[in-house]
This record gives sequence, structure tokens and C-alpha cells, in this order.
Amino acid sequence: MRLPILLWVNITLNSKLKILLVAAALGAGFYLPSAFKQAPNAEIDLTDYCMLSDEVCEQQGVKVKLDTRRVTPLTPIKVDVFWPNANAEFLTVSLEGKEMDMASPSISLR
Repeated sequence: MRLPILLWVNITLNSKLKILLVAAALGAGFYLPSAFKQAPNAEIDLTDYCMLSDEVCEQQGVKVKLDTRRVTPLTPIKVDVFWPNANAEFLTVSLEGKEMDMASPSISLR
């Protein structure tokens, strides 16, 4: 009679151990990838870039200005670009967010 009770306790301990190991593996899979990501060594110098706003930003003789103070999603904005001595019919602008990575959309201005 004791043999089945001993066997049941052994199976229960193995099941608890298996559940614990599966939970540990899931936790490790969730937290370890972010621990291994390397943070950038140096901050990006934002003075090399033109911050689009309602104030004119000038870089290498090119002036860029937005028509609004705040940019909101799905709301059209007007970007004014003054580029003397440019012979191109259109200008391609690539935008990248500072606080959130949402890809880098490219826009053609005419």
C-alpha cells in the first residue's frame, strides 16, 4: 500500500520542478535579451541635425521651417524649405523621431 503513495509524491515533485523550470525559462527568455543589448557608448550630438519647429532652422545655407508649433499624428503639416542655388525639382526629406523609434519615413517635397 505504501508504494503507490510514495510514487504519487515523486510524480508530484517532478511536476512541480518541471513547472518551476518552465517558469524560469520563460522569465529568462523575457528579461535576458534586454540585458544583453548594449547601450550606445556616446550620445548623439543633436547640433549636427536640424530640429524641425515653427522657428527657422538653418544648416549649411538651407533654411527649414514648419507651419505649426506641435506635430500630431495624422495631421497634415507644411514644411517650408528655402534652398538657394538648388536646381532640383524636388527634395527628399528623411525624418527620424528623437524619443521613439518609429522607422524613418522619407518624404518628397515639391
